[in-house]
Amino acid sequence: MNPGRRRNLVLGALLLGSALAALEATAVSAAMPTAVTDLGGLERYSWVFSIYLLTSTTTVPLYGKLADLYGRRRVYHAAVFLFVLGSGLCGFARSMEQLIAFRAIQGIGEACVRRFAREGAQVYMLVVSDGSAGSGQQGHIPRPDGTPTGDALATVREEEARCAAQALGIQPPILLGFPDGKLGDYAGDRSLIYRVTQRIAEELQRLHPDVVITWGPDGGTGHPDHRIVSSIVTQLQRTGAPGVPERLFYMSLPVESMQAMNPQRGTPPLLVPKATHFTTRVSFASEDLFAAKRSMACHRTQFTPEVVERVTSAAARAWNNAIPLVPAFPAAAGTGLFE
Repeated sequence: MNPGRRRNLVLGALLLGSALAALEATAVSAAMPTAVTDLGGLERYSWVFSIYLLTSTTTVPLYGKLADLYGRRRVYHAAVFLFVLGSGLCGFARSMEQLIAFRAIQGIGEACVRRFAREGAQVYMLVVSDGSAGSGQQGHIPRPDGTPTGDALATVREEEARCAAQALGIQPPILLGFPDGKLGDYAGDRSLIYRVTQRIAEELQRLHPDVVITWGPDGGTGHPDHRIVSSIVTQLQRTGAPGVPERLFYMSLPVESMQAMNPQRGTPPLLVPKATHFTTRVSFASEDLFAAKRSMACHRTQFTPEVVERVTSAAARAWNNAIPLVPAFPAAAGTGLFE
């Protein structure tokens, strides 16, 4: 399915879920006078509304944990089923007590519908350097033969980034175009690091994201440019730059993936954070992993098909259906991205 069409279908499903909850409030308010006349129990009238609010509010955190364990799609489908089931049972209630109980079921389902409608997210990818220096064999990384170099390579890398974003079903990449491998070249260009900082700050202020994910101080693979971008984003968060959220997370490649990429390198020394730091986990499904594999395959000048297969398979085994992240600050601590 075309990623744009898939995104529209997901958005439409979330909006329909929100419409269910909105229609509930209108329908129940209009039907309650007749329900009280038929079922009696005027003294328990307020409980029909109170029990719904109680269950729909208290179960919201539970759905976050369930989504991390079993995936959002399954949990969302189960919640819609509960909501529809509760709504149908309300229509068959034979007493005020039954109506209150069925409203509780309805509220449990509505909590997840409301939560996931709120979390329908747009994802943006910010690429700082142009990739023009990434050609040829580097260390033990097997590069495809015959790749262009310099500006020609930078042009190809732009197309690869667009291909990768489309494969993931996210927004088109934001390409800043700074020279690859030279972000820290203070001796050669003393204003460069300040220009990079300003451009990243401008994009974050324009996007005003709820969450930012970047490399940690290790740079993922140790790449100097990755380390510098991580430091700049962390600096912007600490200084309270406009549009930079409290929720900043560091990502890291598993050792198994780096070994799969560079079989002769072995375990990288002093690079991968301790497991105790990975307190946030984002669950993913098999289709997400397939999209990630297609996205990595877009980078044809960087990875051979054999490397793509080895790296993604190793990551799948290491992550076990949930990507671990490190919160940059205590304010971002929690089991999920948005809570």
